[in-house]
Amino acid sequence: MYLDTYGPKTTMHVLAGYADLAKDWITKVESGLSVAGCYPFNAEPTVEIAGMLKKRVVLIENSIIPNMDEVELPALLKER
Repeated sequence: MYLDTYGPKTTMHVLAGYADLAKDWITKVESGLSVAGCYPFNAEPTVEIAGMLKKRVVLIENSIIPNMDEVELPALLKER
């Protein structure tokens, strides 16, 4: 599993995709479920780490994405 940086057409979509992957991981950890099918974050699947990742996701969704300039990928990368 990987973070798709070629499918999304803008930086906002890339960050939103990262946030979605992180929220899935957080939900599984908080529910005591396996994270085997989740994006492989380089972190131990503990409630403490999930809480820290949740703070990062909140920052991305509430502060960074709404206030960032949209940057499109170069045309060459869009063709992949």
